[in-house]
Amino acid sequence: MRIQHAKLYKVALPLVEPFRTSYGILDTKTFFLLELTDELGTVGYGELDAFLVPDYTEETLDTAAHIIEFLLLPELKKVLLKEPKDVRTLFSWVKGNEMAKAAIDSACYDLFAKRRGVSLAELLKTKTKKKSQ
Repeated sequence: MRIQHAKLYKVALPLVEPFRTSYGILDTKTFFLLELTDELGTVGYGELDAFLVPDYTEETLDTAAHIIEFLLLPELKKVLLKEPKDVRTLFSWVKGNEMAKAAIDSACYDLFAKRRGVSLAELLKTKTKKKSQ
């Protein structure tokens, strides 16, 4: 599978009730939805779910989006992916930035499931069975 196109959509969803933590109060959940399209036109989605400020982890929503757009996606578009796990291997040299990598990882798993005509749960179940055997 080759990734041909990628797009990040910034989404802001109002919460039904404010979410309170020791870090503050959230009344809106802001995140990026990552859309990846392969050479067959199949589309997979992943979520970039970092916080707006680096008060919980070192990544922020905007810094992670920047890493995706200018570092990870250009690398991803250069390779042929045979399995979803190839994404983690491809980005193993990148220190930290786990949320940015996870957004691409999850979108690729979604793509592989769709290409195989199975649910994401079924794809993950198959992967788990192979590991335990």
